[in-house]
Amino acid sequence: MTVNNLKVTRAASICIIITFIVLVLYFGREILFPVFMALLFAILLRPMVNFLNNKLRLPHIIAISVALIFALFIVFVVIYFLSSQIAVFMNDLPQIKKNIYYHIDHLQHWVQGKFKISSTEQEQYLETTVEQSKKIAGSSIGSITGGLMSFILIFIYTFLILLYRALILKFLHQITPKVHHPTLREVLFEIKSVVRSYISGLLLEMVIVAAMTSLGLWIIGVEYFIFLGLLTAVLNLIPYIGIIVACIISLLVAMVSSTELSAIIGVLGVNAFVQLIDNNILMPRIVGSKVSINAFASIIAVIIGGHLAGVAGMFLAIPMIAILKVVFDRIDNLKPIGLLMGDNIPKTFNWYYIRIPDLNAGSRGEKHDDDEADAEAREIL
Repeated sequence: MTVNNLKVTRAASICIIITFIVLVLYFGREILFPVFMALLFAILLRPMVNFLNNKLRLPHIIAISVALIFALFIVFVVIYFLSSQIAVFMNDLPQIKKNIYYHIDHLQHWVQGKFKISSTEQEQYLETTVEQSKKIAGSSIGSITGGLMSFILIFIYTFLILLYRALILKFLHQITPKVHHPTLREVLFEIKSVVRSYISGLLLEMVIVAAMTSLGLWIIGVEYFIFLGLLTAVLNLIPYIGIIVACIISLLVAMVSSTELSAIIGVLGVNAFVQLIDNNILMPRIVGSKVSINAFASIIAVIIGGHLAGVAGMFLAIPMIAILKVVFDRIDNLKPIGLLMGDNIPKTFNWYYIRIPDLNAGSRGEKHDDDEADAEAREIL
């Protein structure tokens, strides 16, 4: 087999493998994505389990249980705080409805004058939209139930992954050829480091974003500023899309709690300022330094993750693609894909100045100076 045929065969094999992985993720997403989420939690909770095992001398099962109970406590504290803020928000519904009608009335007059659509036609369209929203809300009950079941399964999977961690590592050790055991250790260590740094960085970023958003909304006089700040921080965990949803919700709350245009402008200004700080300072220094994925690959991964598993897929997209990059960087045939996913942009690259070997030189008895070509290519790159 010639060198060109070998390269074509390898490229075809890579395409087949990638296609197979995508198909498995698509058809097995309801099973696999909770497992992936549990794997992230297990990696994050592993230091606590080690501390309880080694320092406090607790049995392995009890140490895992204590770590999971602590994680559940943190989750329920956040849920309780959000629900209490929502309850306060619901108590002001009469005033909110009054402001909503005020904005709707002004909006109807503006639409009628701008687009020549009568109020009756607008009301008919709103009624149709409300009916569709009721159907969506009805179907969402099943989604909430399914989400609750996935939440329970994630903690069960996390417990089992932590319990059988040694067995899983031994399995990976046995199916890997002995010559590749050092590479396997490097991959596992880097995956653990990347995932742990990414999640801990996200939690720290979440706290800072919540504090800055709440403070900004409080300064401009928006009600429910604590609730909106925490909601913005939580939705910010979904890359690129979550912050847009958070901004829209904040705008709606500002509109229904006030009839002044300045409140809307203030909310837009606060969100823009927080995102400026987040994207240019927090994300690069806290999170981005540990996950070297370029923006193009991140956006594609988020879109694919959202298509496969909704919000959970969007959240898992970045750590999963970071794990894939770690693996690709250790496999010679997949290194170009890892390079494409990374953020190490070459300073310059020009095809026109790279010498291309003459494939027919050998048949004519001519000798091509490969060393000179390689030296020239290195100088250009």
